[in-house]
Amino acid sequence: AKPNWLIIDEAHTIHKPLMERLSGEWSDVRVIGLSATPFTKGLGKYYDDLVVVETTKNLIAAGNLCDYEVYSAPIDMSGVKVRLGDFVNKDAEKRVNTTKIVGDVVNTWMRLARNQKTVCFAVSVAHSKSICDEFLANGIEAAHIDAYTEPDDRKVILDGHASGKIQILVNVGITVAGWDSPDCTCLIFACPTKSLIKHIQILGRVLRVSTCGKKALILDHGGNIERNGFPTDQLPDYLDDGTSNQSESQVKEKKDPEPIACQKCRFVSTVYVCPKCGFEPEIKPKVEAMPGKLQKVDRASMEDKRDFYCMALGWAKSHGKKPGMAYYLAKDKFGVAPIKTRSATPKKPDEAFINWMTHRMIKYAKGKGKKPPQPDNKKSGDYHTRKRQGFVYKLQTTLAGERIRVEDMSGKYVCWAKYEYKTELIGNT
Repeated sequence: AKPNWLIIDEAHTIHKPLMERLSGEWSDVRVIGLSATPFTKGLGKYYDDLVVVETTKNLIAAGNLCDYEVYSAPIDMSGVKVRLGDFVNKDAEKRVNTTKIVGDVVNTWMRLARNQKTVCFAVSVAHSKSICDEFLANGIEAAHIDAYTEPDDRKVILDGHASGKIQILVNVGITVAGWDSPDCTCLIFACPTKSLIKHIQILGRVLRVSTCGKKALILDHGGNIERNGFPTDQLPDYLDDGTSNQSESQVKEKKDPEPIACQKCRFVSTVYVCPKCGFEPEIKPKVEAMPGKLQKVDRASMEDKRDFYCMALGWAKSHGKKPGMAYYLAKDKFGVAPIKTRSATPKKPDEAFINWMTHRMIKYAKGKGKKPPQPDNKKSGDYHTRKRQGFVYKLQTTLAGERIRVEDMSGKYVCWAKYEYKTELIGNT
């Protein structure tokens, strides 16, 4: 029967057949969608308005959600392809080939969260099993679940985790949404993500108020807090209408799987499990654990980085540089690319910023980086001079090294030429 009202939970998950029905024969049905993360691309096609009833920050202040502490480390994910709003994750293997996490997951947990009930999110099924095995090898009760875990086995594992028999539950995406365990007070975020939906949903798994009254502990090995923000950060207050900024020529066709030979019987097929002998190759995790130690981070440290980027924008603008200069200055300062750059506004540099820039320029002038042009009073002599096309090119030596000075025929300074011209200038004049 056709309803008068329809309430859809987890509305960020778009069920196309239902939405098409609502756009057609049920077009006069009133619909309310509920979601903590209504940021899905194209959601504005099916809903008219977004009503923000409450924020995570206010819910924590009111005691309806618990406060949290974050330990994280920056990670550079430049060069990793993005598809559908998240890092590309082709069948568990291609994604983990280019994915890096920071720090040792087990040792970090033992240092900061020993004896706390924990949920861990991994990059792939193979990575999840590997983490689980490492915990078990250290005498810590852990269990792995995935989409292929038998329903009865899954129930035993989830019940064991709820009762405390299993201390650490490791998975890829089974418990991302719709899973409640208030006594789970620690999150191991061992998978980098660019998806704000996935980020917020995963953080929400440990923000339920626990009976022990502990703060939630977030161990971020993927640099996700730096990339996507804290749970209490302001979130988008509008619905995405699905407008694409990608041209048709940029959309790549899905390639057919390549045939491979079975490791056991050498039968060639395009499927994972050999149809001839039934052999199933083991997927070994290829996640690279970079050396590093997670450090406690707070909002102040994040705001310091944002202020620095805004001052770098102001400095670049006042010196006639492009905004990209600010990006590289911030990355040079903190070792990680700045985030949310589109909403940043130029800011007048303070004394600390000016001092840092002065130090940076002095360091480069001493030959540790690209040699910048020096004032004329620092040159110590001319080696070779050549006239060409109405200009005079001089190879000079300065306190910073060698460089090319370009003058007009009257001897007036024009510019500094590229250093590569040096080999052309040395010779008989």
